[in-house]
Amino acid sequence: MNRLLFDRQSGSPLRPEVWEAMEPWLRSRHGDPSAVHQEGLEARDALEKSRESVAACLGAGSPEEITFTSCGTEAMNLALLGAAANAESSRRHIISTGLEHPAIAEPLRHLEKRGFTITRVQVESDGSIPVERVQELITEETFLIATHWGHHEFGTVQPIEALGKLALERGVLLALDGVAAAGYLDLKVPPGVSMLSLSTHRFGGPRGMGVLFKRRGVRLEPLLFGGSQEMGLRAGSENLPAIIGGAKALELATSELGSTRESTGKVTRVLWNTIEERVPYVKLNGPRWGNDRLPQLLHVSVEFVEGEALVLAGDFAGLALSSGHACANQSLRVSPSMQAVGLPYSLAVGSVRFSVDRNHTVEQAEAAAERFSSVVAKVRGMSEEWLAFERGERESALLPVDFLLDSEETKALRLKSRSSPDSPDRRLPDWKA
Repeated sequence: MNRLLFDRQSGSPLRPEVWEAMEPWLRSRHGDPSAVHQEGLEARDALEKSRESVAACLGAGSPEEITFTSCGTEAMNLALLGAAANAESSRRHIISTGLEHPAIAEPLRHLEKRGFTITRVQVESDGSIPVERVQELITEETFLIATHWGHHEFGTVQPIEALGKLALERGVLLALDGVAAAGYLDLKVPPGVSMLSLSTHRFGGPRGMGVLFKRRGVRLEPLLFGGSQEMGLRAGSENLPAIIGGAKALELATSELGSTRESTGKVTRVLWNTIEERVPYVKLNGPRWGNDRLPQLLHVSVEFVEGEALVLAGDFAGLALSSGHACANQSLRVSPSMQAVGLPYSLAVGSVRFSVDRNHTVEQAEAAAERFSSVVAKVRGMSEEWLAFERGERESALLPVDFLLDSEETKALRLKSRSSPDSPDRRLPDWKA
C-alpha cells in the first residue's frame, strides 16, 4: 500500500536545490564563521550572504535585523522573554489570544508566573482577531502584543497590517509567530511589526534552522550567554549548513509563492470537497477559502469519534495526518484553540489536521479523502457515541445549521437525531475539565 503523507506541517522533504547548497558545508567546508583564517572568512561570507538573502525575503531594512536560531520556538522565546526582560517596571501587560502555538503560549505562562499580566482577547469563531477588541484592551501598562500571522491549525490569516498600525499608534511592540505562514504567505513585514519568527522545515528547508526578525531599535535580552555570535543575541557556533539551506529554501519559496499558493489551495479544496461528500457530520474549521486562509492547511472536526483514534487508524490505513500541531501530539489533549473559537467539545475532540506542500497532487487528495472516509466509518463503528447517536440517544452539534449534506442516508440520520419537543436534552456535554 502506498502511504499518503498529509502532515507536512510536521516536516517536508528537503528540496534538491537546498541539499545542493548545503552539501559542501557538510562534507568538505568546515570553517567557523568566528575564525580569522581563510576557511573562517569563507564561512563568515556564506553566513552573511544567507542573512542578506533572508532579510531581502522578509523586506527587512537591514541584514542586521535577522538573527539565526535553532528553530521557530527558540526564536519566539527570544522575542518574548528577551523583550520582557527589557520592559519598564510600569509596563508589564501583554495582549495575546487563546489560539497560540506553545511557542507563544508557554513563554507567556512563564512570564505570568513572574508577575506579568496576560490578557487573551476573545477571537471570532473562525479564529480571526478583531482589531477593535485589541485596541480596547491596550492600557498604559501594555508593552507587547504577541500573536501569529497565520494559525497553525485553522489556517486563519490575521489582519497584520491593521495590528501593526495599531501597535505603532499606541507605542507597543508586536511579536508574530510566522512559522505556519512562512512559505505560503508573502512575509514582507509591514510597519509596526517589531519581531517575526519562522523556521524552514515546513517548506523544503532543513530542520535545526530558525529565524528571528527584530526591527532596528527593539531591545532584547539574550537567552544564551557565551560568545558574541548573532550580534550578541545568541551565543554559540552557528549551524552554518542549516542556515545556508534554510536561506535557500526561503529564496525558492518566495520566488514561487504564487504557484505554491495556487497548487496547495487547489489540493486542499479538492480534499475538503471529497471529504464533505463522503463523510457525514463533519465540519470545516477556520475561514472559508480565500486570502484569509492559509492554502496548505485543512482542519476538520468529525463528530462522535476522537481525533487520536482517526490518526492511529489512518496510520494503519497508510494515511498520515495529525490531531493537532506537532508540539502537542503526544499530550493527548484537545487543543486550546478549539475552546478559544467556541467549538463544542463533541466536535473539538474529533478534530484532525491535513497539511500539504507544493508536491501534493489532486489525485493524492482524492485518494486521501477516500481513505479517510473509510477510516471514519471504521472508527465510528466502534464508537459508543456514534452508536448512541444512531439509537437516537445523542444529538449532533452540527444540526441544523452547519450540516448541509443532502443524501438520503444523511437526511434519515438528520431526522433520527432531532429530539421531540418533550424529549430531554441529549446533547454531548460541552467542555470537560
